[in-house]
Amino acid sequence: MAARIDHCMQLAEQLARAIRAESSLELFLLPSPPSKEVVLWRPRSEVDLGQVRARFERSFVSITEFSGQRWFRPVAANPMAAPDGIVADVAEAVARIGAS
Repeated sequence: MAARIDHCMQLAEQLARAIRAESSLELFLLPSPPSKEVVLWRPRSEVDLGQVRARFERSFVSITEFSGQRWFRPVAANPMAAPDGIVADVAEAVARIGAS
């Protein structure tokens, strides 16, 4: 069980790194060190998160509200998560919405 938890925490860290590396995405940062198991993020462009999520082909994230703003929130407990795939899905979905 400990190994599974460690793996999921590593996935959350990988996702945060992938989000930071993608200039079109915004990572929510807490004033204190962020919790590793919760990663909140969204596209920097003004798009409806529900429309973006509906266009995902490989990924699953929930939408949550924090401090009056909507954010994507993947579940870190998903050992099958693919951080790079999640970031790619968002970039592709935002591009398709912009092209519509």
